Amino acid sequence: MQRTGELDKTEEMHLKALELNQALGSKEGIAADFANLGSVYEKRGELDKAEAVWQKSLNLAQEMGRRNAAMVQQWLDDLAQRRVAQQAPSTASPR
Repeated sequence: MQRTGELDKTEEMHLKALELNQALGSKEGIAADFANLGSVYEKRGELDKAEAVWQKSLNLAQEMGRRNAAMVQQWLDDLAQRRVAQQAPSTASPR
């Protein structure tokens, strides 16, 4: 697992890239930046933030007709399954 400092630097880099791509109007770049930020947030355990930016990435990818939309959708599905598993009551028998 990456250290917090490395994740902070990675997040900062992707936020700068996002800002540049937004200024350029590059939807493809923006979608990639959102996807990358989602990975950073997911690694930190910030699942709500990960879900929000992955959803933005998915929306842009679908809008552009990109094949990677399926990959981003899979990330969102996996995240949803993690949340369900975390909320499920333990089936272990008490001792």
